[in-house]
Amino acid sequence: MRKLFPIIFILCIAGAWMAIIYRNISVPKEYENVLSGAIEACEAGYYLEAQERLDAAAALRGIDRDYRAQELQRDIYYGLQNGSSYERQVLSMIQDYPEQEENYERLIRFYVSTRDTAALCRLLPEYLELWPENESILIVDEELDKQYRYVMSGYYDVRYATPSLVDIQESEYEITDEEETVRRKLVNSQGNDVFDAGYSQMSVSQDGTSCFVCDQNGVWTRVDIAQNLLARNPDVDFSYVGRLSVNNIATAIVDGKYCFINDKMKVSDLEWEEAGTFRDGINAVKRNGKWALVTTQTWGDVTEFPYVDIQRNSQDCCVADGYAVVADERGYYVISAEDFLPVSENIFEEMKAFECSQPAAYRSGETWGFVNRNGEVYLEACYEDAKSYINGYAAVKQGGLWGYIDRDGTMAVEPQFQDALNVMENGYAYVKNEFGYWDYVIIDRLYYADRG
Repeated sequence: MRKLFPIIFILCIAGAWMAIIYRNISVPKEYENVLSGAIEACEAGYYLEAQERLDAAAALRGIDRDYRAQELQRDIYYGLQNGSSYERQVLSMIQDYPEQEENYERLIRFYVSTRDTAALCRLLPEYLELWPENESILIVDEELDKQYRYVMSGYYDVRYATPSLVDIQESEYEITDEEETVRRKLVNSQGNDVFDAGYSQMSVSQDGTSCFVCDQNGVWTRVDIAQNLLARNPDVDFSYVGRLSVNNIATAIVDGKYCFINDKMKVSDLEWEEAGTFRDGINAVKRNGKWALVTTQTWGDVTEFPYVDIQRNSQDCCVADGYAVVADERGYYVISAEDFLPVSENIFEEMKAFECSQPAAYRSGETWGFVNRNGEVYLEACYEDAKSYINGYAAVKQGGLWGYIDRDGTMAVEPQFQDALNVMENGYAYVKNEFGYWDYVIIDRLYYADRG
């Protein structure tokens, strides 16, 4: 009996090994057969049967599903129109198999079908960086630039007080004590009140913390947003006061002449025929019909006025992100605000000021195009009129009406308005309707990007 024990032990070991070998041969084959049957059922549209067979295949395998199984599970969810499960499955596959391009494309198409613009705005930049040649993702990205909403507000007049605050006049006038008065107020881009105290004019400081305001009697003072008095100069009759720069200098008009004042409303001695608003410590001033660029340190010493024009943007500033547009007898060109030297030899018939580092509008003959800050043509002139780019969009005029183009020059909002202001960072842009009142459009890409 003792002699038989080693033989029996060896036979048991061999049997166990044979069972393992048999299972390793038979189970994968059975798994492949069941999985193939699940795939066939899915392709035939029998999604519930496909799910049952897929579950059976998973039980046979005893480990995590491979890519084919996850791919099949994705397609089953899609066939069953189980959107939430489909979304989770595709997201999981992107995480587990980041090299599989099709899943990125499928997820983008899913968000297009569900009109989940917020998700598209969040994911498209990342996916385009990963797959810059994917035509489907590129098409969706291009179409997203054209998605916008139109909202009627019916304001009588609109001006941009800052890049995020809007100075509005709701009606032509109000009648108080049988007198007609103009009443303006500050709202945020969505039209919600920020500052409303019945003033006839307002100029918001560049830091957004205070305003120069003009009451119904024509008296200018400086107040904070809570309407606390900060400064008054009763000895001077101001007809206009502009925005207070971060350097605490503002431009004002006294007796028809332009001058500079500080945050206490003290008036400088020098006078100009015209002047803009300081930005980055630089401003444009005019004397004897000619213009000069000055700084906060040199404006009292300027003697040479070399330009026939210096353009100012929607914020009344001649400088934006280190560049300015000036003109001499030859025409308009771009200069660096660092040394006031031309950035190129290119001269244009007419240009508008930069709003930011993005291209500015230029005119060639009777049409307008765009020039980048290196002085090179960005988009050839083909529009009846144009305003400089900001936040990736530019207002352009075609057929007598205004619309917006995107960064590639594609028409994002078809021309349909009497006028169009710049697109704000959060996607809001005020437009004048056919009746002469101001409404706004919302560019979805910027709107959702602003909300993270």
